Amino acid sequence: MAANSFGLTGFTPVRHLSGGLVRVNAFPIATSGGTGFDDSIFSGDAVALNGDGTIELFAVGAGSETAPTLLGVFAGCSFTQSSDNTYKFAPNWVASTAVVTGTTITAWVYDDPMTVFAVTTDATTAMTQTLTGLNADHVQGTGSTFTGQSGASLNVTTGIQTASAAFRILRIIDMPGNTVGNTKCRVEVICNEHVYRLGVGT
Repeated sequence: MAANSFGLTGFTPVRHLSGGLVRVNAFPIATSGGTGFDDSIFSGDAVALNGDGTIELFAVGAGSETAPTLLGVFAGCSFTQSSDNTYKFAPNWVASTAVVTGTTITAWVYDDPMTVFAVTTDATTAMTQTLTGLNADHVQGTGSTFTGQSGASLNVTTGIQTASAAFRILRIIDMPGNTVGNTKCRVEVICNEHVYRLGVGT
């Protein structure tokens, strides 16, 4: 089976479905005793909204149609690092980073449910036009500690659903090298099981 040459780089915002602006909003990352959230989060990773208003990495298959938790896509963070007392801007959150006690770790999130993201499909199953309009979960992958970029992809092998899955496939992107019928296709998606929405896609 042939594969396109695109990397697995998570979800990249490309446009707003209604033509509006693509924006980020600020959300806190949970801290406990001066230590931040214990999972790494990379730019392009899907994130979830917790009941206390903090965000965390969105687990594959988490949430549901009636109780969605998907908030959007991580776009970086800022925090005051305790080791040198400096304020940092970073494309990724490193698990359990020590921060100055009493300060806030701010995550920037593309949280508008109408934001359209580009993502690469997995390296196992061919992406065909018949999958357009269906819903799919993602594969978390491994982010890059060098660039801070996500390693997530869209799971069109075992993650395809007609209703309950995190993302809705809008279209295969018309671009050089993006051969339909290959694996690792670039597609556009929106969030399906989004925490701001009710009555997700069927």
